Amino acid sequence: GIGLKNLRERLRLTCGERAGVAIVSNFPSGVAATITLPRDAREAIHAA
Repeated sequence: GIGLKNLRERLRLTCGERAGVAIVSNFPSGVAATITLPRDAREAIHAA
């Protein structure tokens, strides 16, 4: 949805191309979300 697109774009702009989010089915209990941040994301965030 729009929220996931927004999240992906913000992660990319703030943390670079190595950041991202993945959503997978976790049947029968719902979905699982994984957010990936590069190790140097903290420095990238402070520089933004």
